[in-house]
This record gives sequence, C-alpha cells and structure tokens, in this order.
Amino acid sequence: MAHTVVSDYPQPQRVDQLDKDALLDSLITEALARDEIRPVIGPRGVTEQALRTEGRSQAATVFLAAEPEENAWRTAVDAAANLFVSSNPVRDLVWALIIVPVVQFVLLGWLVLSAAKVAVVPMLLVLAGIAVVGAAIGGVNLSRALRPDGDGRRKGESWSVVGMVAGVVELGWLAYAWIGWSWWLVPVGFGAFVVLAIMCIPAADVFPSEHDRAKQAKAAETFRAWKGALLEKGLLPALRTFINVRETAGDYSTTLTVRATPGLKSADYVLTHVSTPASERLVRLVDSVAGGSFALAGPRGAGKTNLLRAYCGGQYRDENRGPDLAVFTSAPVEYQPEQFVLHLFTKTCQAAIAYARQAVPDVMPGAGTRLVRKVRSPFADDGRPRPGQFSDLVATAEECLSLIRYVRTYSTEATVKGGAKVFEVAGKAGLSMAGRALTYPELVDRFREFLADAVAVLEAEAKSSGREPGRVVIGIDELDRIGAGDPARRLLNEIKAIFDVRGCYYLVSVSTEAQHDFELSGIGLRSTFDSSFDEVVRVDHLNFENAKVLLRRHVIGLSEQFLALAYVFSGGLARQLVRTVRTIVELADDHIGQGLRPLAEAVAEAELVRACHATVDALITVPDRADVTELVRALDDRAGAKDLAYCERLLASYTGESAVVVDLRDAVAARVCFLATVIEVFDENLTRERMLGRNFDLLARARRYAGNNPATALALLADIREQWGLSAWSGRPAPAPRPA
Repeated sequence: MAHTVVSDYPQPQRVDQLDKDALLDSLITEALARDEIRPVIGPRGVTEQALRTEGRSQAATVFLAAEPEENAWRTAVDAAANLFVSSNPVRDLVWALIIVPVVQFVLLGWLVLSAAKVAVVPMLLVLAGIAVVGAAIGGVNLSRALRPDGDGRRKGESWSVVGMVAGVVELGWLAYAWIGWSWWLVPVGFGAFVVLAIMCIPAADVFPSEHDRAKQAKAAETFRAWKGALLEKGLLPALRTFINVRETAGDYSTTLTVRATPGLKSADYVLTHVSTPASERLVRLVDSVAGGSFALAGPRGAGKTNLLRAYCGGQYRDENRGPDLAVFTSAPVEYQPEQFVLHLFTKTCQAAIAYARQAVPDVMPGAGTRLVRKVRSPFADDGRPRPGQFSDLVATAEECLSLIRYVRTYSTEATVKGGAKVFEVAGKAGLSMAGRALTYPELVDRFREFLADAVAVLEAEAKSSGREPGRVVIGIDELDRIGAGDPARRLLNEIKAIFDVRGCYYLVSVSTEAQHDFELSGIGLRSTFDSSFDEVVRVDHLNFENAKVLLRRHVIGLSEQFLALAYVFSGGLARQLVRTVRTIVELADDHIGQGLRPLAEAVAEAELVRACHATVDALITVPDRADVTELVRALDDRAGAKDLAYCERLLASYTGESAVVVDLRDAVAARVCFLATVIEVFDENLTRERMLGRNFDLLARARRYAGNNPATALALLADIREQWGLSAWSGRPAPAPRPA
C-alpha cells in the first residue's frame, strides 16, 4: 500500500524560516512509524534512539539526495512569499467577515434612517437589529471560511465584498451630502478608494486571487514533494542500510520473511543506481582535472545512463562544493551535428537561467540590448564577488537563446523554388534581426564563450560562500546507440570542438567498440575516440557485493540466499534486480511456509514460460517452417522442462541449416540450462558454508551470456556445474551451419 508523508513539519512561508534539523526530526518520526521499520524496533535489538541517531548523522546525504526537489521548492516558495499571506487568518477573517460588514451596514442604515428623520429610539433598535443580523450572517460565513477546501480555497468571500460595497455606497452618500456635486468629489472619491483598499488588505490576505492561490498551491505541492523525496530517496534507504548491516548482514536463511517491498515501488534512477568502482573512478578523474571530456563505456544495460543521471543530479557532489550547473541530454540516432550543438546550447542556456533563479529567485536580466553580451568580470576591483553576476548570466543566456532562435529561423524559413523556365528564391523573416546566421565555427565559439562565462559565475559564487566552486557538467547519453562506426566518428569530430573548456566537464556514454578504439591508441593506433576523450571509464554490470548494497538500501530482512537468488536471475542488471525481488516477494504469497527451492522453481517457471512463448513467436516467421515443427512442439510441451534432459531435447529437436533457427534454439536451450542449474543450487541445502565456496558472479554472467552468446553460456554452465559438484552435463549445441 502506498504511504503518504504525514510529517507534521509545516511549510515555511519563506526560505529563511526553514529549520532543517526540525524537518529531519519530523521525517525520522514518520519513517519509524512505517510498517517496514516499526516491527524491527526492539525484537532485533535496533532501538528507536539508535535509528534517530543514525538518521541525524546522515543529514548531509539525506538532503543531498533530494536536492533537485529542494531547489524546486525554494523557487516556488520565493514566488509565493511575495504575496500577502495572513499571519493570523482567524483574526483577519473576523475583521473581513464580521467587523467591517457590520460597521458598514450600521453606518449605512444610520444614514438612511437619518435622511428619513426616524426618531432616536426606533433608530437605535433598527441599527441594533442590523448589527445582529449582519454579525449572524458574518458568523455563518466565518465558519465556512475556517474550513477551507482541499485546494485551500476559503468560502465566504462574497459577504466580505458585500460589506465593502456598502462602504462604497456609504462614503459616496456622505460625500454628496456634505459637499454636493462638485469636482471635489473626484479627489474625495480617490481618498475613499484608498481607505477601502486599506480596509480590504486583511480580506486579500485570507481570500487570495486564483493566480495567488495557484502560487501558494505550487509552493505547498513542491514542499510535499521535497519531503517525500527526502524520505524515500534519502532517509529510508539510510535507515534500511543501517538495519540490514547491523542486524541482518550475514543472515543465512532459506525461509523468506519479507512480505512487502515498499522501497522498490519507485522506478527512479536513484533507486537502481549504486556506487561502483566505475563511479568511484569517475569521481577521482573529475576531481583531478580542471575540465575535460570523459567517456563511459560498457555493455548496454550495465548502468551508464543511471551513472550519468546520478552524477548530473548531484549524487556525487561533495557537501563542501557548490551546486553544479548540470545538463543531461541524449544523442540522436539521426542527427545533424549543427542541430545537435544548437540543441545542447539551448539546454545549457535554459539550465543556466534555472540555476541562477534558484540561487537568487528574484534575479532579473542585467541591462543591455546587444545580441550577445559577454558577462562582465564577476569580481569587483577589490576582488570581492560582484552583486549582479547572476543577472548578467541570465541576460546572456536569454540573449543567446534569441540568437539560437534566429539561427534556426534563418536556416528553416528560406525556401527555394525552381522550374523549367523560372527560378525563384523566396524567404520570410521570422525575427526582425539584421545580418546573417552564424556559421558553425562562430556558433561553437559563442557556445564556448557562454560556458566560460558560466564557469566564472560559479567560481564567483563559491568565493563569496567560502565553498569549492560548482562545475558545469554536460551529460550526453545514448551515443552508444550510434556505435563506433562512421556515424559516431562524424558526430564526435563535429562536436569535440566544444569539449575543451576550463571548468566544464563532458560525460558521454559510448559503446564498448569505442573503448576498444581508445585502448588501441596505447599501441600507436590513433582514433577519433582517442582524440575526443581524456579518459574512458568502463561501466560493468553489478557484482554480487554491489547488488547486496543496492538491495539493502530498499528491502529489510533479505537473507544472503535470497539476495543471491535475485542477483543471479538479474544477470547483474540493476533494474532487473529490482524486478526479480518484486517477483520473489509476490510469489511468496502463493508459497507461504515453503522454503527457498519452491520460490526458485516458481521464478524459473515464470521466466521459462516467457522465453518459450517468445521463441515460438519468432519461429513462426522463419522460412524453414517445416523443419522447426519438432522444436515448436518441444517448446509447447514443457513437461519436466526445468531439468537438463529438457535442454538436451531442445538441442536435438532441430538439425537443419537455418542459422536463425539454430540461434533461437541455442538461446532457449541455454536459458533452460541456466534455470535448471539455479533450481539445483538454490534449495534448502544451500548453507552458509556452501555459499562461501561459490562464486555467484559466474552464474550471473552465464545468465547474461544465455541471450547474447548461448554457446559460451552453455560452456560456462558446464564448468560451473563441475566446479560446484552438481550433476554432470556435457551437452553442447551443434555447430552453427556455415553460409553457402
């Protein structure tokens, strides 16, 4: 069941009213009340005080994990803080709904009764009645206003307006009675308007406009989102890790005690990312240079995208360093280098504007109307930070965006029409700007200048705050989809001109072929990849230890056996690891009271069904349909399908010459062999001693090979079975037919 953050810490009306220690304490109280944590307090020796102490000690990590949400709240609350907000809504409601309307109605009644020459005693009785009725109506509206709707809207505003209208009529009557018609009524009316406006201030505080209410709702929404991110991304993972490491690390049990995985509900990249040797090396490399370009290489699915997102999201930023100005984008498969640089330039300008307005919410662009104006030196003559640096950065970014729009308009609006007798060149101006569009080299120069300006502003901000300066970080994902062939080389040759900027760091995901080219440069073979990147960081699949760290952040109480089971089924892929744990816990409801073996069989059965169905669907479309009949029957008839005999049956069911069919047969056979090995390994006899003597990284590697290189997978599985003392199996796939 989804949980709602019930932290009682109220939303501050201004940023300077925020008490982070009090906020963290309220979130710790919320975390300790969660169903997954409350049962482990006491019986397992984890005290509430120990958890509170651990939560407070992880404050820097907790707040860093939710930094994007915090920045969004700061922006929203600063926009809402400029509004009139009632500090005492009950007092202002009484004023707006009872006192002001009653006084206005009584005065208006007195004027009417005086004009009608009513006697004093009857007049007083009538005025008293007006006061009582007005107060009663005001009280009814007050009770409605004190119970606002879910969106914060208060009812009763109309009664306040009626009282103000009565005041307008009253003042107009008095002015006409005392002065008569005269042009003096104009300044008197203006004065009356000012008086009424002052009287309406309390009503405006408690009855904001739709626009003001939207700003307040945005601030409240972002504050709730920030609290939720602090809890889910920062605090709960820290507490789960503390509980697991202190109480369940090294817990060997073949009985599953976990019945829910609330920590695995999110699909956020933070959830499926864990620090690995690759991320640690990347941090060291970035810290050791003053700017550069770094490639992240590795097989697809190894976690390159998650590492890029985590780094750009500030997950690896030191707490003594200012926030990074980070940009994350994906490289297009079909591309034009100039358009991609324009896209990257646009996103960097937009990120700079957002960064500046988060640092100084009311920042306004600096003066200046030139098309592109460089940021002035961020330091004054005495060396101190100049106050207008963020305004200048916003102004430059907005002017660069105007330039980019002009370049795009110039290149897309022109049309050329031709014919046999007439040749016509036509065009239209999308912007009233003189001159020509920038050439590609000029565009690169402008981009580099803007990056240098942004770095200067970050350095100036750091100097004023006494911290290390933030960095300009640009992450480019999906370049590995292009591969290492000519398209990728052409793209890199075009865009590497923007790489070499001091204080700017480019992180680019590339293919394993690109890493191969880079490594060949060490023996004298230069390549585009070698000349484009300072270093290549290899990102590998998760090993067993990394997988345990990830799962212990999000699930409490998984024993070593079930951690290993989830890991080998995942093949070292983080997202698949999360999916496997969810599957195991879901299947546990159907196997309550049973041990490791039934759950391993259930997970294997679900995977086998999917693999067989997918293979049959693929076989239906192959040209050699007659010869695949036996293979299709074997896939449909899965009796005893979770043993090695079924694997041998699949390998013997097709002896034709179609390479496509052979690949499909071998892939599903390798999957069956893997599943049979898993079922044989993960049973109630898998003790601590047996686990310590087995390398589960090998079995996870076989899981990966089963889909990409089944022959290697089958050979590796045969070796594993021999090393681990399992039943012998010497089955090998038949050699693939050679093309004629």
